[in-house]
Amino acid sequence: MIKVYLFLVTFLLISSNASAMKSGLLILDMESYFIIDYKGGRELARRNKEKLEALIEEQVRVIRLAKKNNVPILATLYGTWGNLLPVLKSELSGYQNFTIIRKEYNDLFSNGLGNEIHRKKALNFLDKYLIDNLVVMGANGGACVQSTIIGALKESYTVKAYPKGIADFNYHEYIYPYYLNDFAKVDGEKSIDLSREHYEELGTLIDIERLFNN
Repeated sequence: MIKVYLFLVTFLLISSNASAMKSGLLILDMESYFIIDYKGGRELARRNKEKLEALIEEQVRVIRLAKKNNVPILATLYGTWGNLLPVLKSELSGYQNFTIIRKEYNDLFSNGLGNEIHRKKALNFLDKYLIDNLVVMGANGGACVQSTIIGALKESYTVKAYPKGIADFNYHEYIYPYYLNDFAKVDGEKSIDLSREHYEELGTLIDIERLFNN
């Protein structure tokens, strides 16, 4: 009876750890090029100073939750245009379950010319940690975030977007311009499954912590 009990306890602990490691954090293109240097970004950053500070603060909080729960973190950079914002880079420094991958398309998972190696690196990193659920934040909401969410869903990942950690620096008000009911349409038809079990938006850090602790 004792042996059976110990076996069950061990099994539950292993299952719990495996489940916890299935979540990963994906941070898209948080680089100064898009915030400051692109299309008059410096003036927009000045006008939206409080929004920018709140965005980065939310991202730092999510990163800390990920580190606290040993959740793997993947950050992307677009082409050779820039580097990760210093505050985020500092927060991620020394964290072992972290990598940065550059990409050549809006969609990290694109198999387009020049992006094949980046796509492979991303998939290998996620496979290494058995990740099937991605918490997504970053920029730009209507471009790389939108495209990568679609790409991730097509790769059969479950996606949890965190709107408070997402912005679009192409817009005057840093809006978050995609919507659950229409952002994944092609020629007016939905091209992917956007049911709650595959995709949803998380409203609070409590939701994220609960997911990371699962």
